[in-house]
Amino acid sequence: MHPGGRRIVENVESALSLEQAQTELSWRVLSEHGNVGTPSIMYVLRDTIEQRDPEPGQRGLAVTVGPGVTVGLMLLGW
Repeated sequence: MHPGGRRIVENVESALSLEQAQTELSWRVLSEHGNVGTPSIMYVLRDTIEQRDPEPGQRGLAVTVGPGVTVGLMLLGW
């Protein structure tokens, strides 16, 4: 998910019943790059591919939060 700040990550974790281990890449991108806006999802996507090595057929969901709390969703397939 887009690491748009501590509160965004915490609220998405809560809303989707995610554990911090499931959002660790978002936390790491936030720590290393700060909130650079919606494009920060590309850092998370890169790290997901490199560190989690999705298998063919697996699906993922990219979540971004933009101005005015606009939410963008992208279904990913490997």
